[in-house]
Order: sequence, then structure tokens, then C-alpha cells
Amino acid sequence: MPDLKAKLAETTSNFPSLTKFAQEPQVLQNHLEKWVKDAYAGLLAAEDEISRTIKDEKKKTEMVMQLIDSPFVRTAPAKEVAEESTAEDIEFSFYMNVIRDLDYVEHVTVNLGNGGITRTKSRVGSIDESPGSANYPKNKMIGRGGTDYEDVAFDGVGDILRDRVDELHKKRFNKTAFFLRDETISSKTIIRAEQKLGELSNINLNLIRQSFAARPSPTGLPKSSNDLKTHGSFPVPVGTK
Repeated sequence: MPDLKAKLAETTSNFPSLTKFAQEPQVLQNHLEKWVKDAYAGLLAAEDEISRTIKDEKKKTEMVMQLIDSPFVRTAPAKEVAEESTAEDIEFSFYMNVIRDLDYVEHVTVNLGNGGITRTKSRVGSIDESPGSANYPKNKMIGRGGTDYEDVAFDGVGDILRDRVDELHKKRFNKTAFFLRDETISSKTIIRAEQKLGELSNINLNLIRQSFAARPSPTGLPKSSNDLKTHGSFPVPVGTK
């Protein structure tokens, strides 16, 4: 039988969902729940294997202690998640993604007439690339005459949304506003939104890593059992099914 402690270690080979923790922050909760369910399923499978295959009581106790010493059990949270701050992080992430989608390609038709030069603008499509990418659209001339062209344009953001984004940003990032004073949306705004998503992701990822590295209590079990329930022989965080 393989070493149970290694089998239940939080690695990407044991639990592929771990690789997704640092991606889009607003789906972090889904990946965390997936990790808990995967780890708990492994824990129950190991328990069942021990009870079926190990007859020697001393060996059985040794194997059970390996399970108890696994990070999934010994780092079980002793307190509830801070729902308000988590909800605000998810909300802020949503707004950052809205800002990331404010750019689009615009086609400009130049009309030369007796009344002078007029321009007709039409929306061509959205932009998937980051402004920092070499593939980000650039101004280019269209047509034989060389008067029509395509360029990157930006949608605006209303005052209500700006105020809410700044409010959330001040709570999380050193009491500073996200938007610059009288800022017009540009590629710099989008790049800043991408950077904030990365910063927020790193903050949450570090919290997860800290929980993995938590020191076990002397008994090998979490210090508090107030937020635990027992399923079979092993404690499980409340809320898992």
C-alpha cells in the first residue's frame, strides 16, 4: 500500500484542481470546493482500504495516524470564512473583468464631400488579446484610397460603477482609488485591471498556501472541533457533502 500521507498531499498530481487556484479569482470558490470533495473522497477511500486489508491492530493504528496527520485533516479551518470580504473580492474581480472587456475594434469611414470631411464610425468586434500582447490590434488603413481605417476604441464607465470600484479597491489595496482623477478609459486602464486581478489572485493563493503549511496541534487533529462534523471515523469541515 502506498504511503497514505503522500497520497493525500495537496499536489497537482493528486488533485488537478489545485492548478486552477490562481486563475480567475471569481471561480476560486468552485475550485476550493472541488479540492475539498476530491480530498475527502480520497480520505474515505483510504479509510475503507485500511479497514478491509489491514488485520493487525498495531499496523491499522499506524495507518490511521497517517490519515490523521494528512494536511487535509490537520489544517482544517478552526473558523468560518470571512464572507463579507470574500464577497467583495468576487465583486471586485467581476468589475475588473468588465473593464478588461471595454476595448473593441472600430472601423472609421472617411467621407469627403462639399461640406468637408466627415467620419462614420462602426463597431467591428471585441478584442480578446491583452493590450500588452504583441497581437493586440493596431491602427491600420483600410481600402485602396487609404482614407478608411480601423483602430482600438473604448466604452465608457459611469460614475456609479467608478465609485463602487474605487470603494472596493480602497478596502483591499492600501486605501487608494483604482481610477485616476478624470481618467478616460484607455489601454492603460485595462492593463491596470489585469494587474489587480493578478494581485488579488496572489493574495488568495498565499492564504491557501499558509493554510497548507499550518502547524498541526499536539494531537494531530485541528485545535478546535467546533466547526467539524464526523463522517465515519474522520472529521470533515462543515459544509462538505
